[in-house]
Amino acid sequence: MSLDISSVIGLRKEDATKILEAKGIRVRVKETKPPRTRFKGEPVAWRVISQRELEEGVELVVTPEWIDWLPSHASENTGK
Repeated sequence: MSLDISSVIGLRKEDATKILEAKGIRVRVKETKPPRTRFKGEPVAWRVISQRELEEGVELVVTPEWIDWLPSHASENTGK
């Protein structure tokens, strides 16, 4: 039975890693970020955007995921 590793694309890094490691597959993670971002601080999570098979396992390429929201006091500044 062959493993369909493409099924982890789109999952969060933690979930994808758990799934693959539970099947005995060694996982290596490579993080990628845009050169400039309007977001400050750390991302909420990392999402798998690509993977490739390696001799020793699988490499997952992940990208940051931020939640874009306005602070609760933002509506006060607009006069609404």
